[in-house]
Amino acid sequence: YQSLSTGEPSATVDNAILAAARSAVQHQSTSTRGYRWYIPASLAAGILIVSVMITFKFHPPETFPDGSQINAQAQPKIEQKLIAISDLLAQGKTQQAAQDYERFKRLYPDYPIDYQQYPSLQQLENHN
Repeated sequence: YQSLSTGEPSATVDNAILAAARSAVQHQSTSTRGYRWYIPASLAAGILIVSVMITFKFHPPETFPDGSQINAQAQPKIEQKLIAISDLLAQGKTQQAAQDYERFKRLYPDYPIDYQQYPSLQQLENHN
């Protein structure tokens, strides 16, 4: 064996191995070509899911007694509308206050109004 062996395979065997390797690589690259978007799409979906989870972990929505929810960032704006309606009543602009209160009730029908904090709004509620 040692006297006949050159330490390398024959050219026929070498060419056969190289041809098999080329065909395997060529077959592999054509079969996965249509799936290149899987990894970027799954990474983007994962990042989106994690960011939504983190957002709700640190900024959970508030829940009303009836189970409905409102974002905590929207609540100050709603309270400002109630304050504005109360101010209209204090200025004697009852008709404008009543219109604004009706609009408020249409926009936020489930919002729990604290009538102890806004006692003047109780009279508008009683008229409706």
